[in-house]
Amino acid sequence: MRRALQQVAVAGRRGYAQSSRPILAQPISIPKLDSTSTLPSTPIPSSSASSSSGIIPSLAGDQHPSRLQVPVSSTNSEAASIKLTLRTKAVDIESDSLGFEKASFPYIWLRDVCQGEDSVDQSTKQKIFKTEDIDPDVKPANCWLDEKTYKLHIEWDRPLKGKPKTKKETSAYPLDFLRAHADRDAWRGWYSIDDMETYKTWSQKDIKRNLLTVPYEKLMEQKGILTQAASSALFRDGLVLFKNVPTENKTSDGCSLVTLAETLGRIIRTWYGDKTFSVRSYAGSKNIAYTNLPLDLHMDLLHFEDPPRYQFLHALLLHPSLEGGASYFVDSYKAAELLKQKDREAFDVLCKENISFEYKNDGHWTFSEKPTFEFSKEDPELLYAVNYSPPFQGPLRLYPKAGDRSDPTDRIRRVHSALAKYAEILYDPSLRFEIQMEGGDCVAFDNRRVLHARTGFRLTDETATGEVRWLMGCYVDDTSIRDKYRHLQSESPWRPER
Repeated sequence: MRRALQQVAVAGRRGYAQSSRPILAQPISIPKLDSTSTLPSTPIPSSSASSSSGIIPSLAGDQHPSRLQVPVSSTNSEAASIKLTLRTKAVDIESDSLGFEKASFPYIWLRDVCQGEDSVDQSTKQKIFKTEDIDPDVKPANCWLDEKTYKLHIEWDRPLKGKPKTKKETSAYPLDFLRAHADRDAWRGWYSIDDMETYKTWSQKDIKRNLLTVPYEKLMEQKGILTQAASSALFRDGLVLFKNVPTENKTSDGCSLVTLAETLGRIIRTWYGDKTFSVRSYAGSKNIAYTNLPLDLHMDLLHFEDPPRYQFLHALLLHPSLEGGASYFVDSYKAAELLKQKDREAFDVLCKENISFEYKNDGHWTFSEKPTFEFSKEDPELLYAVNYSPPFQGPLRLYPKAGDRSDPTDRIRRVHSALAKYAEILYDPSLRFEIQMEGGDCVAFDNRRVLHARTGFRLTDETATGEVRWLMGCYVDDTSIRDKYRHLQSESPWRPER
């Protein structure tokens, strides 16, 4: 049973009154480093959020600790404190109430991330100096904390290289920015990396219970919240179903598929079309997808050096007498986990050995090599992508490395055996999630994770004429979905359920 959207109250942004009580009216003179200053600070008030109702998926939990709601004042009389320890090469910040556990910030780093007008063009928001322009011995001449803006200010003892020595340069750092960079977890939360890379593997039973289903009209009504919810589900599960997507306009420029896809991200152009492509059966096809034959589990365009991350498929038209043509999906990450548990040697082979993918047809010749399992650069235990697409698999290289004169027979047999063991798991019925799509359904999935396939189909009415099965598809860029999600998250007071 698909997870229904439900009514929940959404906490609004916290409001704070203006305060006239300064934390420190004047700068701290820094005659000697390795000294400590303890500054009184306004505490973060308890939540007094306003709320509004809307149709959104179930959400739970507070904001990530790095999403610090920095107050400018409070009526609470209990004073917190911020402890600054100025060392020779760095400043340490401690504040229990603001989540700093003796975080250390090197002066070189602080000068490098300055966002002032002498460091960053205020129109383009791009740096106007180089990291190497910073004197490695730079340190504060003065330092103070502004309560009204909750910013740490530093006046530097020397300018950037090439600047007049008499020029005084001052930097200001919002405390929420510093908190976000204070440790690994805070940093990952600030950039929503945990949301984007922390996934939940699933079997058929799991995804039937948890699949996010979003009505198109609700998405259009509540784009901000539901765009985040849909993107979050794509990151987590790799699969989302949109219902009642209009089918009247079937042109690439004006169809609802384009509107839907561009609500979440940016459509990628391929040789199948500038924006969209149609999956329709006809004789003499150059692609098995455009026939009525069964289409086994695969991923699209792995013969590209950078295959598209997300794919959308919208059911525009299905003949009333259509029999078959069901879409089904398998979580390749789940299958990889099971292979690792069952046969670590086979798993390691697919992590190490490159598989060739090739398309040489219809005026194109693309080729790429990739290991079956690719991992996150940040966390080598987390999968980043799986590359499995038998229809587009090319010849394996007998000697993959320069100077390799090992027996290719043993290597090829290891790869063959490992692929066979992985495929056996992929085709386990308990992992297969099948959907008989209805007109107006649109499925969005992670093309680097979720394998998709289709059963064969025919018309039970042999006298029937006209279109049999028409799906329209498009590919969406990963960076654009992350971009929009991160921007919306920065403005949102809630976090998705995990």
